[in-house]
Amino acid sequence: MKVLIVETNKIFIVLLIVFCLMFLLLVPSLPYTTSQFIAQSTDLNYAQFANEDYNSFILQVDGNKITASDCITLHDGNTVCGLHDMNVAYVKGAKGDKGDQGIQGLQGIQGIQGVQGIQGVAGLDGNNGLDGNNGYTPVFGIDYNNGLNGVDGNVYFNIPYGTFISEKTQTVASTSEAYAMDFNVTEDVYMINKYGDSNFAVSVAGDYEIILSVIANGVNNKHINVWLEKNNVNVANSNTKLEFGVTGTENLIAISWILDLNSTDRIRIMYASDDTGTILPYTAPSSSPSIPATPSSVMTLKKIGEDMA
Repeated sequence: MKVLIVETNKIFIVLLIVFCLMFLLLVPSLPYTTSQFIAQSTDLNYAQFANEDYNSFILQVDGNKITASDCITLHDGNTVCGLHDMNVAYVKGAKGDKGDQGIQGLQGIQGIQGVQGIQGVAGLDGNNGLDGNNGYTPVFGIDYNNGLNGVDGNVYFNIPYGTFISEKTQTVASTSEAYAMDFNVTEDVYMINKYGDSNFAVSVAGDYEIILSVIANGVNNKHINVWLEKNNVNVANSNTKLEFGVTGTENLIAISWILDLNSTDRIRIMYASDDTGTILPYTAPSSSPSIPATPSSVMTLKKIGEDMA
């Protein structure tokens, strides 16, 4: 026999639970009313049940019936009464076996990723490194891929030139005058024009080199000046001044100029002295030994570049 001790004010709830279990297992029909449940499942009187006459009674399950009694005798001989007897302790059943461990719960959802932290302050810039040594300038080799074009037959380079000399002894008649130097003999010429014995013009504009060689003889401590004139105007900074050391001694004057010339320009070499005894002597050739003549003046005029101005 099984004994269930409950508070009688909850008796109906307990009865209802027990009834539902019995109903699901044994009676596959429609639910009972309260009076039908009392009549079918217990030996209690419904009128007394409704009047709460069974409050504080003990429920007893005997077979398929539920009964209520004021006191019952347990299998060990002890008597237990209802809750109306406040001096009677409740009977506690034996502790049941430990139930099986429940199924492990599902893993929780991963939390939302946290907000990215604020970026730290940038570190200080490091010191600049030392400057490296300058590299060596490469030496450019010669380009051997393209050679110079060959010159067509019977075609000459357009480079004007000319050599002119004087076979005269040139003098100074007055110390207050300037004289145009004489070149009465043309040795060789190409595209250089000579007007008279002193004036020259080029056929092609460009940069020209003028080379002069003069023999001069004069009195001690006297001077001779030699310079260029272009279109009847002295060329600035073109003068060379020579002072004679010993009277009667011949002196060599050698000068070189570079001048921009157009085809319309005319040039000549001028000289002057502070003594009328100054001469530019011409020496004839000799035969013993054989020596060629010595011109009083020799001029070479040649083009050396294009006028890029």
